[in-house]
Amino acid sequence: MAAAAGSAGPEPMPSYAQLVQRGWGSALAAARGCADCGWGLARRGLAEHAHLAPPELLLLALGALGWTVLRSAATSRLFRPLAKRCRLQPRDAAKMPESAWKFLFYLGAWSYSTYLLFGTDYPFFHDPPSVFYDWKTGMAVPRDIAVAYLLQGSFYGHSIYATLYLDAWRKDSVVMLVHHVVTLVLIVSSYAFRYHKVGILVLFLHDISDVQLEFTKLNVYFKSRGGAHHRLHALAADLGCLSFCLSWFWFRLYWFPLKVLYATSYCSLRSVPDIPFYFFFNALLLLLTLMNLYWFLYIVAFAAKVLTGQVRELKDVREYDTAEALSPKPRKAESLQGPRSRPQPTGQGARQALSTRPAAACEEDATSVPPSGPPSPSPPTGPAIALITPGLRSRAPGPSRRPAPGSRIARRAPGSPQIAARTPCHVAPVPPSGPPGGQGGPAEDASGRHLAAMPRGGAGGRRKHRAPRPGPRSGRPPPGTRLSCRAVP
Repeated sequence: MAAAAGSAGPEPMPSYAQLVQRGWGSALAAARGCADCGWGLARRGLAEHAHLAPPELLLLALGALGWTVLRSAATSRLFRPLAKRCRLQPRDAAKMPESAWKFLFYLGAWSYSTYLLFGTDYPFFHDPPSVFYDWKTGMAVPRDIAVAYLLQGSFYGHSIYATLYLDAWRKDSVVMLVHHVVTLVLIVSSYAFRYHKVGILVLFLHDISDVQLEFTKLNVYFKSRGGAHHRLHALAADLGCLSFCLSWFWFRLYWFPLKVLYATSYCSLRSVPDIPFYFFFNALLLLLTLMNLYWFLYIVAFAAKVLTGQVRELKDVREYDTAEALSPKPRKAESLQGPRSRPQPTGQGARQALSTRPAAACEEDATSVPPSGPPSPSPPTGPAIALITPGLRSRAPGPSRRPAPGSRIARRAPGSPQIAARTPCHVAPVPPSGPPGGQGGPAEDASGRHLAAMPRGGAGGRRKHRAPRPGPRSGRPPPGTRLSCRAVP
């Protein structure tokens, strides 16, 4: 029957209705006529028909490792320097190496499959039922097809690892992982059972869409580079997107079911009535078709957004939007607790460090505080600065009213509630750990009390004047004062 079909010429491609009718009828007839279906038949089929040597599996694993190493080297030495030289945007530069790597592989793999189907004497594309003509158990695999199987099988082994650890995680990453596993199982098992002819046809029909997808994404990344918009890349991205949508439907949803599924579900039983693992291979191919339909929904959703005006530029709808707004709130806990854990300088060095420290190094936290008294009829326009000790209150000396080191400054606009500008760098003398009176000792007044730099009350409020006590009246801590930064609540 196979020879007669081959001499009569290629069988015309069926319609969808003929595919469903003939394929479903053949599957039901095979299921009803199988008297010994089960694990026993599967074990016997593996032992009799599967031919896969351990060195071939080892070569497949080494090939997957080689693809991983090659991708790492190409990313670090070729793709990233290229993105930096072209001055891509940071987000595009992070995704460009993945698309460039896949584009180069799929372009080479699809070109080689095209050569096998159209540059040689293999009639598999024009006559899909011929893939099962003269099929025999353990038949020899042509070397050119074996090379294609080795390259594709090792790459999909690498792709499983890459999807988990290298590629960007997308909305369809789980489905993509299942796709890679199914494809790898189909490649290995079809090689073992010598279904390599139909395997080449499956690879050819799928790789063309991946080439156009990665080509479109690369042009999307390169159209906005160097701070300018490049119309040539934008036009190439638009054309690539259009051709991708058309090729996905034509190759994966039209030719793949009518050429591959029709040959495996209906023509295979006509050529080989007891073909091994009939249900296994057809189930995997049907699962591959369902995944193609699943991804086609993304294409339809993208086209609907473009037509309704929701999307004005090309974008991969499978990717998550990872842009997050920066929080404007300062880290108060770090600014308040940080200075306490650091050792503080003492003596003359402390005063010099504080006087030369830029004001921008301290984070200001403006908080409203109630005034200490009724508002003054003529509030001062400058900052009110006071150095207050226990039992002693006086204005800071000097006509310029410069803030003393370690003092808190209260600023208030005329007619507004008092605003205290606080910083995490408040200086106050603390008791020393060494003997009094030595280097770095505390500054004391006549009553033996420690001086503390504290904020004055309301800048425009009523001031209470007390009789000054004997003691230092300078706005700066005396020499030998031990200073520490403390947070004022």
